[in-house]
Amino acid sequence: MSAKYTFVFVNRSEEVSYSFRVNDPSTVSRLVMSPHGQLTMLDWSDESGQWLLHWATPTSLCDVYSACGPFGLCDVASSQYCRCLPGFEPASPGDWAARLWSAGCSRRTTLQCSGNASSTDGFIPVHNVQLPSGYSPVADTAGSSGDCASACLRNCSCTAYAYRDGCLVWGGDLRNAQQLAEGDAGASTLFLRVAAADLATASHGVATNGRVGVAILCASCVIALAILCLLFVLAWLALANKATASCRDL
Repeated sequence: MSAKYTFVFVNRSEEVSYSFRVNDPSTVSRLVMSPHGQLTMLDWSDESGQWLLHWATPTSLCDVYSACGPFGLCDVASSQYCRCLPGFEPASPGDWAARLWSAGCSRRTTLQCSGNASSTDGFIPVHNVQLPSGYSPVADTAGSSGDCASACLRNCSCTAYAYRDGCLVWGGDLRNAQQLAEGDAGASTLFLRVAAADLATASHGVATNGRVGVAILCASCVIALAILCLLFVLAWLALANKATASCRDL
């Protein structure tokens, strides 16, 4: 990695170890394990008067196992990194305020499960995500996304499904879901199982956002039309004043 250090990895039947030594005695370094499980090596810089990152593993916080806890969504593009999946809220708000996310998120409303497809639960699509770990393929007749949803609803322990080259279902806690950029080759749509009340809230939020968007568009059109009318009136007044001045000259 660097001429400052010599790294040694030993892997034999009686020993597996990893070590390093500092080649330059003037180098001051330290290893730090963050509360989130990321290991970093920092070097002291006399020039800047601060610790500089030498390396980190995993390189991304979102690659730390269960960095956002159960039902948390990790997003490297966000300064907050972690947020709860739709229909969930922080299990420990105080910890989340302190950027300690390992407790994850808890469900707002308990699922209604009768073990058959007549359940009032529904699914919220979460787009552009790296799918959580721990899924199970469904090898029965789930030949479409709708069949996959029905298979999930029939299983009271099923918490989400995805249809990508077949039906995948998750049981229990969801961990390691990551938000990816739109168009990322590894992105999929996760269908998250939520109670009917949370499904209605999510639908209302989409409808509200749509109404707000329409209102903004209408307001913009009205303002643009008003500006055009004002410009027309000003131009007409200018022409009228010019015509009046010409008549006086005659």
